[in-house]
Amino acid sequence: MAPLNKAISTYHCIQGMYWRSTSGELLAVEGSNSKPLPEIWTQLKDIVCSTEGSWTSLQLPSGKQIKTLQIAADIPALLSIRSNFPPSYQQEAINTQVSEIEHDNGNFLGLLTSRPKSVKADGFSIWAERFVLLETEFQPFAHISTSSTPWAAKHRETCAAIAEIFERRLKNVSKDDQWHVCGKEVFLNRVYGYVDKNLPIQLALPAFPCKSPNPNKTGGIMPDLAEHIAMDVLHDFVKEVNTIYEPGATMWVINDGHVFSDCIGVDDEMIDTYDACMAAVYSERYPEDKAPVPTIKFKGLKNIFAADSDGFQGLQKLLLNSHKMPHPVKTKLTGEAELCRKLMLGIGGPDRAYIRQLITEQEPDALGLYRGQTRFMLEDLADIPSVKTLSGKQKKKTAALVAEEMMSRNQAYSNLTELLLPNYVRLSIHAHNNAGPKFAIRLLPANMVRAIDSLESCLEPNPVYEFQLPTPWHNCMIKVGGDEFMYLARAQIARKALETPDYKGSWVDGPNGSYFSLKRQLAATTNVTLPKLVIPEPTPIATEKVSIFNQNKKSTIIIISPIAEKKKPIVICSPVVGKNKPIVVTSPTADGQRPIVICSPVGRKQAMFSPIADKVRSPIGSPIVRRKTSVVACDPVVEKGAIITVSPIESNTIRRQDTNFVRSAEKNKLRKLIPVISMLRAIRSQS
Repeated sequence: MAPLNKAISTYHCIQGMYWRSTSGELLAVEGSNSKPLPEIWTQLKDIVCSTEGSWTSLQLPSGKQIKTLQIAADIPALLSIRSNFPPSYQQEAINTQVSEIEHDNGNFLGLLTSRPKSVKADGFSIWAERFVLLETEFQPFAHISTSSTPWAAKHRETCAAIAEIFERRLKNVSKDDQWHVCGKEVFLNRVYGYVDKNLPIQLALPAFPCKSPNPNKTGGIMPDLAEHIAMDVLHDFVKEVNTIYEPGATMWVINDGHVFSDCIGVDDEMIDTYDACMAAVYSERYPEDKAPVPTIKFKGLKNIFAADSDGFQGLQKLLLNSHKMPHPVKTKLTGEAELCRKLMLGIGGPDRAYIRQLITEQEPDALGLYRGQTRFMLEDLADIPSVKTLSGKQKKKTAALVAEEMMSRNQAYSNLTELLLPNYVRLSIHAHNNAGPKFAIRLLPANMVRAIDSLESCLEPNPVYEFQLPTPWHNCMIKVGGDEFMYLARAQIARKALETPDYKGSWVDGPNGSYFSLKRQLAATTNVTLPKLVIPEPTPIATEKVSIFNQNKKSTIIIISPIAEKKKPIVICSPVVGKNKPIVVTSPTADGQRPIVICSPVGRKQAMFSPIADKVRSPIGSPIVRRKTSVVACDPVVEKGAIITVSPIESNTIRRQDTNFVRSAEKNKLRKLIPVISMLRAIRSQS
């Protein structure tokens, strides 16, 4: 259990759920704390099967009964539940009870709970336990079989094929990926439960809450091209699963917008609108879904608690003034959504005081999550009206309050999902190590969409997004004419590009969703010949100072030719100008002239560890490493034209440092590489 996931709520007091037969045979167990149940079942079986007179019953309108029994026996293994409680309750004795309901198949579904003795069950906790018992979709599924029977072998083959489709189409690789260590086995077991019963596979993905309220991130408030592509990815995955598994599969998209809406400055009604639009997007894209079962279905917090039922509003009386929630950001709330949030926190919410204690004590996991969430929310809330007028200090305080509240709600929602959908294959858009029970997925295909922070570097891989792809609802799509990829980025990147003469375009309402359509504006090059940089016959150590006028700005680069062989290239290194664009220098390659190598290497720290193929090599064989900046492009179409002047400089003012030459007054920044340089020089001298 996560360090911050401690409390005395219903979830934290549940030992586990189980299925048993009339005779008492244990058929299946489920729950994060259920590991001891099979070990103590012999003792527990005697209690639940032989004390019928001690049960209390509740008659349901359907005719079924929920029976409850207090467990008085001393079962030491059950004391491990105390690790779920905050430290102040971990030394207390516990009260344990079991609740059961008989189903039409003659089997019993049971719920075993233990609470600290000082915590008395109130009306809400009794309702919550009954709600879980009635609403959970827990089924007595078998684990993957090692039997050699033909049907078992066929089931294993089907599960393996589904896992291969998932790995190829959806799974996102994590930094510490445990898929092949243990996660794949967990995935196979979840799928096998459905395949063994010949039932449609159920997958759950909490996602698509609403568009970010920050206009710098998104192009609008409704689903756009990014969401359309994500729907295609999910649909295509399920569709391929259906080709090899006849009962089919259903991807449940669980809208978690109402979980956080009042924290991020989005009105509850806007969550409902966005959710309805997502369902409409799917229906419009796939109007004739002929799968055995619906390929994608939608549900949210209000669906989970049946907010449209007659008895729903009566739950407000059970809550009274308990389960109060802070609302740091001003939004318009609806009664239904607010009640659902209270129920969620009442059933599975972690202890807020304990989370605050972990942050204060700087527990690494809690503190890292808190700080990261605070930074994110400080940016996301920047343009919310109730936040925008605050001072800088107040904004930081608000972002910190929101971050702490979101940590609590995120855990509560995860706990609720675990109780109600225990057999589902649980997916997540967040980075997980894929050890299970959650598996990280990539909503946007890597061969089609690239996440970027800048259009200037859009063709370069961004290590920030190697393991965690930004979400469609916090960004928008950008199409640039002629580019192979579409780009997932903040709307601000496209808008700033349109403010420059380099791009033209607009926000487009396409048939597959809205996006920014941009086109690069190239400078006219009619009848213009790029200037030729003529290099004189090299000397053993030839150096020249070259001035370049680029867009009326004079810059200087140093041309160095380390050795006097005509077939070797001339290397141009410049730590002086340019930041984003590569240099463009043309030179004839006729006999007697040496080619010019454009320096485009990695940074100094990465140079020694990058693949050799990624490096530009100098004539002496060692990697060329640029200091801090890139080199600017030489643009011939400027007001003064492209002017290049070459003037010799005194070689005695230059000192050699491997492939870089600097003036004597410049600080030696390559001192750390002296041992490597010495080795390379020794190799050179031997050759």
